[in-house]
Amino acid sequence: MKRFFIAISISSIFISIPTLAAPVSVSFHNLGAVPMTVSKLSTCAALYPELTSVAPKSTSSVSTADCGTSITAVHVGYSMGLKNCTFHISVTYKNPPMFLKSGGWIPNYSVEQSGGARCKIESQAFSGIESGAFKAVFSMK
Repeated sequence: MKRFFIAISISSIFISIPTLAAPVSVSFHNLGAVPMTVSKLSTCAALYPELTSVAPKSTSSVSTADCGTSITAVHVGYSMGLKNCTFHISVTYKNPPMFLKSGGWIPNYSVEQSGGARCKIESQAFSGIESGAFKAVFSMK
């Protein structure tokens, strides 16, 4: 009986690992009168295409990262002079409780602001707990 529970425990570890990672996609909308410039970037994989400055009253192209693991996370800082926004977006795979067949992806996003900046999420779309793809449009003013 003890061997049975050990075997079930070990097999549940392998069953619960997601086969594919989930991508996150981001774009940035500049609501201000000066360009937004990238001030910091932290991600577990390269963003494609690379982030660039965003002209006033414009929206950047959509950039995507896929870390190939149970978490994909992107943290981007943009600045406009003394105004700063930091945008966070991630998806994390949560393993299922023992004896359940599947877990699921959990999306997360947040925004930090300083220097009088107004930073927010304009829209977000999550494809669901099975595939985990998550995208958001952030804005700065």
